[in-house]
Amino acid sequence: MITLTDIQRAISRKLYGEFGSEYYIYTEEVKKELKRPSFFIDVIPVLTENFVDYKDKLINIDIMYFSKNETNEENLRAINIFEQIFNSVLEVQGNTISIKALNYKVVDNILHCSFTLDFTDNEEPIEINTQSEPLYIMPSDIDEALDYKEDSIRVMQELDIE
Repeated sequence: MITLTDIQRAISRKLYGEFGSEYYIYTEEVKKELKRPSFFIDVIPVLTENFVDYKDKLINIDIMYFSKNETNEENLRAINIFEQIFNSVLEVQGNTISIKALNYKVVDNILHCSFTLDFTDNEEPIEINTQSEPLYIMPSDIDEALDYKEDSIRVMQELDIE
């Protein structure tokens, strides 16, 4: 399963790999003064459709670039690099997610690079051995708050009916 944090980390790694350590990467709201040059990565879940063994997900990404000198030239250079590193796909936890389009806008000298990730997230079922035949259950169906745990799930054939 691909988490939102996994996506955020994959984007951070791409930015760090291309821009290096002289650029700060923020993933949380900055309470103090923002250091420049830097990026702020905003991961916005839009839609999750649940099916039996998979989920269709739609996630918006907004990468804000705070250039060192707040110049248009720096923003244009950043756009060229974004087009290289986010060219059609994002690798997350061994999965390839398509990026159809990169959108740009500049607001108050802050460059926004945004794109949408639209993908199917498969969930690996857990096999539970029973006396008769194996039972498969999805991890998202196990609610530990209700004490449903892998080792406490049994099928009717295993229960002694009095």
